[in-house]
Amino acid sequence: MHYLSTEAMAGILRRRIRLGSRNVRIALPAGRG
Repeated sequence: MHYLSTEAMAGILRRRIRLGSRNVRIALPAGRG
């Protein structure tokens, strides 16, 4: 249970990147507008 596979890490990173990109895209136009 302590070990983490590379696939799990990649999946988490991808999810974080996707969420971050969405937040950034929504925040940029909102801040400018």
